[in-house]
Amino acid sequence: MSRHLYTASADKTAAIYDCDRLRVSRKMVEHSSYVTSICASNESHTCVTVSDDGTARIWDTRSKPSSLTLNHQYPLTAVAFDSK
Repeated sequence: MSRHLYTASADKTAAIYDCDRLRVSRKMVEHSSYVTSICASNESHTCVTVSDDGTARIWDTRSKPSSLTLNHQYPLTAVAFDSK
């Protein structure tokens, strides 16, 4: 089973690193401003990124485009999954 590291970046991207292979396994590039936070679900192949552009994007980590975009009036700075 692979271990992963999730990163959010000022270059408008988020990335998933495969820690066993020491390489980027997925790069997410749809935000138009800084990605400020990323959170991965423990129960599925899903993660959420939020950005200074005021959007939250939900991703299936196995496919390329984001599956859902939620728009907010202001920049977003943090995200978390509810495990219940």
